[in-house]
Amino acid sequence: MTKPAIECFDLGLDCDLICEQVLSHRDYWSKRNNFYTFGAASYLDNKMGYFLTKRKINPILKKLFKNLYNKIGDHFGAELNDELAYPGFHIFDIEAQNNETKIHIDDQYEELPLDSKHLTDPKSFTIAFKKPKSGCGLNYWSKINLSGSKGDNMLENRSI
Repeated sequence: MTKPAIECFDLGLDCDLICEQVLSHRDYWSKRNNFYTFGAASYLDNKMGYFLTKRKINPILKKLFKNLYNKIGDHFGAELNDELAYPGFHIFDIEAQNNETKIHIDDQYEELPLDSKHLTDPKSFTIAFKKPKSGCGLNYWSKINLSGSKGDNMLENRSI
């Protein structure tokens, strides 16, 4: 049986506390175009920047969000790898209103120095800890053909 393109689940997180912790550590955020990140982002940072940010921010993220990482790891059957940046946060404020990203495939892990035999089933995940009152959504492909034939691709949107 094929897994769904989007899986919704409840990790029993205290989202208000997580948001409070993220917001109270603004000094560690990196300004991007019209949003911020708290942690390294392999698709935005060059390799040197990625590893410098990882070295600086991983200990902070691990201390603040150990429970969160444990719950995510338990769900996916994975654990943190200290050689890589821990999953971080994207923070969108009023400046990012009506922000739409380019359609993309989350394959930035291919740029990282990973031993591919240990990476058999990479996962990309998004957790909305707080949503705008107007709502938000996520575009995703329920079916994709990487051969170049656009007719086989099915782009869908899901409100979250």
